[in-house]
Amino acid sequence: MRHHRRVKLALQLGLSAIVCLVLALPAQAALIGLKPTFPDLLANTSGSYSYDKESELFTITAEPRTLTYSLSDYDYIYTSNHTKYSGQKSYAVNINIDNSGNFKHWLGGDLQIIGKVGDGTSYDGLLLTGEVTGFGYGDPILLPTGQYQIFDFTFQITGGDLAVLFGGIGSSGGAIALSESSTFDGDWNENFDGQFTKADNFPIPIPAAAWLFASGLIGLVVIRRGTKR
Repeated sequence: MRHHRRVKLALQLGLSAIVCLVLALPAQAALIGLKPTFPDLLANTSGSYSYDKESELFTITAEPRTLTYSLSDYDYIYTSNHTKYSGQKSYAVNINIDNSGNFKHWLGGDLQIIGKVGDGTSYDGLLLTGEVTGFGYGDPILLPTGQYQIFDFTFQITGGDLAVLFGGIGSSGGAIALSESSTFDGDWNENFDGQFTKADNFPIPIPAAAWLFASGLIGLVVIRRGTKR
């Protein structure tokens, strides 16, 4: 019995050591691979991003520009008329990334978008908020016009007037950010930043297989309740 306990303890310690080692390894450049969908909220290229190695905080700031519902239907986003957010139009993301380029899941990050959508809608004030759940980045792209950089991240929707359009509170959203002038060279042990940054923000649809699975579970519950009666 003691031998089995020792083996079990050794396995647990070994597994813990492997987990710690994996978390400490430098992250390889890899995007999550998100695909934009509608509605799509665009924060324009007047934005910027930065990374501070001391606080390990990655930030994006910009101005929300348009909300696109389909290929032929969109609204511009203006400064808010809401009493609490009057005159504001902002897009802000804060994400915790360690000096190895790994997303710090236990700290996460947050997304906040403020503004007023169009002239004939009631979307005004705090448009969308979210808790960041994942982060990816690609290798720097060097072109004659400058160095480009792509980041993407996922978030869980936590509030805002547009939450219902994005699937509701608790649903998943995604964002793809592109900087047309970046100083990032792949090293997260250095401070870096970028200008002319834009970001597309969109809901992540639930896969059809997940819907079928959920429908099946609901069906089972209904059948069981029926048989109990």
